[in-house]
Amino acid sequence: MEHFETIGRRKDAVPLNVSLTISPLRNQQCEIIGVSPLHILIAEDNKSDVFLIQWPLKTSDVDAQVHIADDGEKALRFFQRTDADTTAPCPDLILLDINMPRYKGEDTLRKLRASLRCKNALVLVVTLL
Repeated sequence: MEHFETIGRRKDAVPLNVSLTISPLRNQQCEIIGVSPLHILIAEDNKSDVFLIQWPLKTSDVDAQVHIADDGEKALRFFQRTDADTTAPCPDLILLDINMPRYKGEDTLRKLRASLRCKNALVLVVTLL
């Protein structure tokens, strides 16, 4: 298990605390097991927040393919492509900002739950209040 914590500052100087614990499945030799990487979709319009989310993933042993959608419309297109193409990856985890441009996070979540292939993806809602 790996635990990461960091404090960053947004462009508007608001402090941002990030804490993430990652626990990959391992065999008896402590090697990470699994056939394919996790697919993680970060739906976030703030580049600083995307960096703070990606950093622990990049520095861990977790085999993850990270996809970025910087607005709600791009997140919706990601789901539509996945539904249309069975070889396209469906995210295992979606980190969803509620306050995104074009489509708000709530609308994006409703569309996700209507998706044929992605509707059961785990969603973690992230936002700055």
